[in-house]
Amino acid sequence: MTIEVKARFPSSVRLFSRSAAAFTILIGGIVLLGWIFDVAFLKSVLPGLVTMKVNTALAFILSGTALWLLRTDLPDRYRRSADYRIARVCAGVVAAVGLLTMSEYLFGRSLGIDQLLFKEAPGAIGTSSPGRMAPNTAFSFVIVSFSLLLLDSKSSRLFLLSHLLALAAAFIAWAALLGYFYNIKEFYGIANYTKMALHTSVTFTILSVGILFSRPDRGFMAVIIGENVGSVLMRRLIPAAILLTTIVGWLRWRGEIAGIYPTAVGMIIMVLATTVMLSVTIFWTGVSLNRADRERERAEEDMKRNRDHLDELVAERTAELAKTNEALRVEIIERRRLEEIAKLEEARLRSVLKISQHPSASMRELLDLALDEAIALSGSKFGYLYYYNEDTREFTLHAWSKDVMKECAIREPQTIYQLEKTGLWGEAVRQRKAIVVNDFSAPHPLKKGYPEGHASLFRYFTIPVFSEGRIVAVVGIANKPTDYTDADVNQLTFMMDSVWKIIERKQAEEEIRRMNEELEQRVVERTSRLEATNKELEAFSYSISHDLRAPLRGIDGFSNLLLKDYGDKVDGQGKDYLQRVRNATQHMGQLIDELLKLSRITRVEMRREKVNLSGLAATIVDELHGTNPDRHVEFIIQEGLIEEGDPHLLEIALQNLLNNAWKYSRNKQTATIEFGSLVRDNSKVYFVRDNGAGFDMRYVDKLFGAFQRLHSANEFEGTGIGLATVQHIIHRHGGNVWAEGEVNNGATFYFTIG
Repeated sequence: MTIEVKARFPSSVRLFSRSAAAFTILIGGIVLLGWIFDVAFLKSVLPGLVTMKVNTALAFILSGTALWLLRTDLPDRYRRSADYRIARVCAGVVAAVGLLTMSEYLFGRSLGIDQLLFKEAPGAIGTSSPGRMAPNTAFSFVIVSFSLLLLDSKSSRLFLLSHLLALAAAFIAWAALLGYFYNIKEFYGIANYTKMALHTSVTFTILSVGILFSRPDRGFMAVIIGENVGSVLMRRLIPAAILLTTIVGWLRWRGEIAGIYPTAVGMIIMVLATTVMLSVTIFWTGVSLNRADRERERAEEDMKRNRDHLDELVAERTAELAKTNEALRVEIIERRRLEEIAKLEEARLRSVLKISQHPSASMRELLDLALDEAIALSGSKFGYLYYYNEDTREFTLHAWSKDVMKECAIREPQTIYQLEKTGLWGEAVRQRKAIVVNDFSAPHPLKKGYPEGHASLFRYFTIPVFSEGRIVAVVGIANKPTDYTDADVNQLTFMMDSVWKIIERKQAEEEIRRMNEELEQRVVERTSRLEATNKELEAFSYSISHDLRAPLRGIDGFSNLLLKDYGDKVDGQGKDYLQRVRNATQHMGQLIDELLKLSRITRVEMRREKVNLSGLAATIVDELHGTNPDRHVEFIIQEGLIEEGDPHLLEIALQNLLNNAWKYSRNKQTATIEFGSLVRDNSKVYFVRDNGAGFDMRYVDKLFGAFQRLHSANEFEGTGIGLATVQHIIHRHGGNVWAEGEVNNGATFYFTIG
């Protein structure tokens, strides 16, 4: 049997079920703490009452856990989850504990499970065997555990059995509560066996109700919490029947014990009190049902009024629908008209596309094609196109359509017209708008007629073609089978505007092509001149390398021989002169070497790849330390600086920058040289910084010039080529290099790589 009724407040009921599970776990835990710490009132609530046994507390914890995990109807996939399996294991353990305890009572033998965790002293109140739960408690755990196991059964009969078992457990617990209420031991105990504890009966009652409330949309609870009249009656009468009979019975019992009245009088008082209370409850329920019935009648009246109002609305909407249908019919007609316009627009676009993709090489061919497309697009017989010059106010015939020449008998047609000598067709320029004549045979004040032999016209219109606000041409078409409309005028206007833009674009493309050819020719010429210049530079470099080095080696060699062979014949001043000659020739040789390096850097072919700048800097620093291991210099090199460029050229650039930093910081007792990067204006900038001699910013423009030095040779040696080399390398990488400094406070050289 499946009972399904529309639930009124299932969420509140499910909340009670979760609260019942939590309460059951809490009571079991509190009692277990009482056994652990031997707190008497936690075990028995009040002195002189039966204690809740350890196994009972553990079974309550497991039962509450199972109810908590089975908190709602579960989908099939949840049945395979860990929570579902744990819940069933907990219920199974509870069933096992209950069955084992019942077997102990049935067969009179202890299985050793009663005092497995804690010992209870013999002679405990209401206890036949120390530590053993009451037989009605064990039986209640068995039926509660099976109720939990069957709670999510797909079979309606098994689900109904689950609720019946929960009701049975609630009945046993309620009987025990009444036993304590009326002080009748037979209700909470069986013969001389262990009695059910007071808080055990309370916990069983709440746990059983929680099981019933866990599935409020099925079974008995679906009927009780439904919105039907029967559900309302049950929600009011069942609690009243339970509570009123309990209270009245207790009052009768207390009165008889106190000797206030005999048993017969107590019986009559109980009947009368029960009758009055139930009558009041039934009366109150009837009043509530009458109120609900009146509300139903009002709702029906409101529904009738709403239905009448709905009929009126339907009539109004029907009238509106008729108007809408009429408007829709008009809209359909308008839409068809727009579709026709769209078709014309599509045809115009196809014509414009055809013209734009035409492989014509000349403006004349494009205009001839445009005129043919315009005539075909409008369904006309023939047409013409004249250029117009606003400065000279003069028309120049470009072309007539092919068909018109078949009907035209003029032997030598005029090709150039002045504006003031034109008739109707010149009005397109004078009025700067389209002129339409659908009855050319009718009199018209602007008509001047046409020459003998001219093709006959019966419908005609002409438009001006604008470019940047100036009229550049006039197009006319004639003899359409039906009247010309604004759509025809707009079609031709849009088409000719598009065509003229295409012509101007093609003219611009032709001009760009011509300019590109000229530019390519200039590039070829300049490349040739550059190759010749490079050859001259190579020859010059060869001359420097061979023709200048030989005399310098001779001067240096002979000076050295004079010092060695005739040093005893030359005084000190002469030796100084000879040494100066040698130093000057050696310096000149260094300059020649640096110039040759700079020349090679300018001409060498670049090879771009990923370059580890941090690694290059570290290698150069090791080499510098090797030249003077006694110097104490702090080098700071940022890790992970990777850039794309020519590895050899970038190494030369870093060598020059780091060598300069090493050289110009040698007079510092504690020198610091740093290589790193920063972001400036969304670009990555590398830098080499030192705290050495620095420079005056007034002369910063001279830093990167060849042979430009801001310090004398006596202060710091050098040729003045290094920074020029750095600038050449950075510029070849598409970057920039600059410097900042302060005298005696160091310098920073920045560079970027494109």
